[in-house]
This record gives sequence, C-alpha cells and structure tokens, in this order.
Amino acid sequence: MEHKENRKLHYYHYILSIVFMLFAICFILPQTIQAETVSVSNTKDFKSKLQEAVEQKVSSFQIKVTNYSKDRYSEKVFDTMVDECEISTAVNKNYIFTYSCSISGSGSTYTYRFQLTYTPLDGLGKPIVVSQESELRKALSDAVKTKADKLSIIKYNYSGKNEEELLKSINNSYLLEQGYYGTKSGVTNYPSFDNIKIQTLKLTYELTDMKAYPMIKTYEELLDYIEQQTGNKKYRLQFIIKDYDPKEFYLGKAFYEIDHNLAVKRGYSTKLITGSYTDTTDAIFDYYLSYPQCTKADDLKKNGLVLTSSKEWYQRAYECLENMEYELGVNTLYSYPYGKEAMQAVENHPEYIYDFYVSYSSTQVSYRSYYSKQEIKEMRNAVDAKVSSIITKVIKKNMTDREKAKAIHDYIVTNCEYDYKNYKNNTLSPEVYTAYGALINKKAVCQGYSAAFNLLAKAAGIKSITVSGTAGGPHAWNFVLIDGKYVYIDTTWDDPVYTDGSSSKTISYKYFAVSAKTLAKDHTWVTKGLKTYVNLM
Repeated sequence: MEHKENRKLHYYHYILSIVFMLFAICFILPQTIQAETVSVSNTKDFKSKLQEAVEQKVSSFQIKVTNYSKDRYSEKVFDTMVDECEISTAVNKNYIFTYSCSISGSGSTYTYRFQLTYTPLDGLGKPIVVSQESELRKALSDAVKTKADKLSIIKYNYSGKNEEELLKSINNSYLLEQGYYGTKSGVTNYPSFDNIKIQTLKLTYELTDMKAYPMIKTYEELLDYIEQQTGNKKYRLQFIIKDYDPKEFYLGKAFYEIDHNLAVKRGYSTKLITGSYTDTTDAIFDYYLSYPQCTKADDLKKNGLVLTSSKEWYQRAYECLENMEYELGVNTLYSYPYGKEAMQAVENHPEYIYDFYVSYSSTQVSYRSYYSKQEIKEMRNAVDAKVSSIITKVIKKNMTDREKAKAIHDYIVTNCEYDYKNYKNNTLSPEVYTAYGALINKKAVCQGYSAAFNLLAKAAGIKSITVSGTAGGPHAWNFVLIDGKYVYIDTTWDDPVYTDGSSSKTISYKYFAVSAKTLAKDHTWVTKGLKTYVNLM
C-alpha cells in the first residue's frame, strides 16, 4: 500500500513538472523567440514580415527574397523599411530595436539574416510623428491649447524650426487671448538614430493678466515709457513689446540712456534688481527696480563737470591731457560710450601722451602714465621750449597755412630720424612714440613724428590731429585743416628709411597735403568723425 502511494506521488510530481515547464515556456521565459525563415517576393511583404518579427520580439530570423534586384532592394529602400518599422514599433509598442544584418545569395535569390535586440521606451506614451514644421507646430499648438503637461514626439527626417522657436508664435495667440502661455521646462531624450529623434517634452504654463499692460511698438516709445515710470519711481514695470527683437529693443541700453540722461537731474538713479520676459513674439516684460540716491546736477554744475554731448566729452578729455589733469574724473549727463571719446582724444593727440593708458567707468575717466608727474612736467617743459624755438625759426610773417605746414613738415623730416635699428630689434624706448622723442632726442617712430607735427601746427595756428590706421603695418599720420581744406600729411613716409637702416635727407613731398583719394592708394583708415575732431581743437 505504501509502495502504491509513492508511485502515485511520483505520478503527481511528473504531471506538475510538465505543467510548470509549459507555464515557463509560455509566461516566465523572455518573450524572445526564434522565427522560421520566411520567403517574400516584393518589398511590401519584406517590410510586413520584418514588422511582424519585431512586434513578436524575435531575436533572430531570416527573410529569403526570391525576386531580388539591386534597385528594388537598394540601401536607401532597405533603410526606409527599417525606419518605418522602427517608428511603428516605438509608437505602438513603446520600444525600439537595434539590429545587425548579413546578406548572402546570388542571381535573384538573396537571404537577409537579422539579429535583433530591444530597448523599452518607458513613459513615452503615444508619441506623435512629425516630419514637417507644420506637423510639429500643430502638435505643440494642440498641447498648449489643452494645457497638456507633456508631449511625446518622434522627429523623422525633420529639418524645420525647433520647438522653442515655434512656441514663441504659438504662445503669442494663447497669451493675448487666454492669458496664459506654455514653456518647455524639461525634456526626456530616448535612444535615437541619425534621422529618428524620440523625445518627451515637459510643458508648464504661466498665467498673466495683460489687460493693463501697455503695448510698445518702437524703441522711442520704450524710452518714453521707462522715463515716465522711473520719473514716478515705479518699483515694478510690466509692459508688452510688439514683435520683440532683442537687437532692436535693447533693454539694457534703454535703462542706461534714461539713467544717465536724467539721474543727476532727479537726484536718484535707476537700478534694475531683477527682470523676466515671456519668450513669445509679443514679449511681456516684468521688471523690478530700485532708486539709489546720486549727486544732483546743480552740485555737479558748480564744479563745471556736467557734459551734455559727445563733443563736450571729447573736449573735456582733450583738456585733461593738455593741462596734465591726468587723474581728473569726468561726470556726465549724456549717455555715450565714454571710453570711446577718452580713447579718441588719446589717439588724436599723442603729443600729450607720455606712455599713457586710460581707465574709465560710466562716470569718470582717468589718464595714467608710467612716468611720474614730475618727469612728465619736465618733458613737457622741454618740448614746449623747443616748439617755441622752432616756430620762431621756421614760421615767417604773412605765411599762408600751407606754407606754414610745409615749413613744419620740412623741419621734422630734416631733423628727426626714424629709429629703424631699435624698431628691427624690438628695443624701442617709450620716448620714440612722443613729441619728446622726435623734437628733443631727434629719434622717433610714426606716432612721434605725428605728435611733433601736431604741437608745431598748433603753435603756428593750424588745426591738426593724428590719424591711426595701417600702411604695410600699424601706422600714424596727420589730418590737417589748411586754408579751409582738409588734407593729409605723412612726415614719416616723406622721411624715407632704407633697408640697411640709413635715411635720406632729401625731402619728399609725396605725402604732403594729399587728398584722401591719393592717400588711400597705400594707406587704410577710418575717416568718420575726423572733421569733427579736428575742428574741436
């Protein structure tokens, strides 16, 4: 009896093991099966069989093509079939596959052997396939319209605008009509391929009540609005700029102009604490401001430091150089690139520069020198005495401006030598760049030549400034007003130096009082502003 019971137990165990094996085959083992070789005679069936195998997660299978030709099964056709299967699987099954494929055969019969692996696309949901910009625009528009918190997309051979650019115009209508706009706050990128990009965009929405916001259409309107609001010390500015273009509506520049035009008149300045704007076609701005106190205009005027134009700024910078007030700050009511005017004064008047550099901020400019103030004073005194001596010697009564300019030109060419040796050896001293080098040491480079000409011309009653440009390399010469005409004089190039370092004292007039057209044959420079600067002398 006991023996029969044991046999019965063995029988039950056997049955249970059979059931367990069947269960494991059906449910527990990975759902990856081996497909049999299938035969097809056209690309439609080829794609269909490939799709079936991928949807069953087959790990390896073979497709036998019985009507093969290179044209029907070209690389492009094959890639398109695989791409379409990939997209269909991603959309319907939420996984993608990677594969390797070997091909063998001859004549009209070829066999494709596939090995495949699969990757899940967790959280993808039901993606929308887009190939054209209009399709992506519609998908985004529908998502924003329904305030969807995410949007899954598959870009296939897509080359249009990205979602950020499209959201600008899409948001615009919803923002103006419904009072909200959507932004892409995050993105999940799934494994992709060269021409297939799979993403889930995270979308968030902001509410904005725009009924009281002014609509600004021009930069001038923006300036007027900011001036009015800051004049009333409004601490929050909310406004809309129609068809916003950052290049046209430069907000930083607008606040800068208002602040420096009006701050010292009001006795307080404008400071931007924080600001934001919507990334839409008609951008909405929300700025928070504070108003620090500053020196009033009346106090500045007492010291003669209020300037209202770029010309006044240039003149003041020039006066600092001429009067050796090298560390005097300059305050201004005029919104202008201050450093530009300060540097322009240095460039036009190297006769007052003894190896200087310029530092500047929005309210002051300082000229600094590597020489001490005492050294500069001694050099200036020596140069001034020399200039007086030269003018007495070469300038005669009743000379025309042209005759005076020629006399000065001739003196410099005859008495100054280009420091060619140190130029070649890169051992030039600071003095060669100054009038001190040209007139006292009698050795200079182009900047020293032009600086000496400026000082002598001024002493003779002629307006002259230095021009910087190129002529076979960095170069400097003079722009001069002679008898009512604007001309150029290059004393350096009229004092020729040969390749052995020797110079000729035969005076040349090739570059004396020439026109811009003539000089432009071998000189390059910017002519804008020169007439203004020379007349500010």
